[in-house]
Amino acid sequence: KTRRPLVYLAATMGPLIRYIVPGDGDEERHPNVFRLKDNVAESAVTLQQIKDSFLLPGEYHFRFKTWDQRLNRIVWLDVVDEDRPVPVFEGRVMIKVA
Repeated sequence: KTRRPLVYLAATMGPLIRYIVPGDGDEERHPNVFRLKDNVAESAVTLQQIKDSFLLPGEYHFRFKTWDQRLNRIVWLDVVDEDRPVPVFEGRVMIKVA
């Protein structure tokens, strides 16, 4: 059996997606994490890929942390097009789940 180095394994897996469920008492400074099933760059992750990889059973509403240049502040954005890339904040996908 061939053992692959950890660096190789990490490079062949999908990105880590961070999320909080405020209704469960989660805090943004200690997010939950799951790995996307698809091996894509974080900047190319779509809502459909997140729904397909999300670990909790049920139907959820996802809001994505992003910077609004017009308002000059952080906002949580609803994404409706499941096939377009979701917002990335400081190089990471961060989701508020309800």
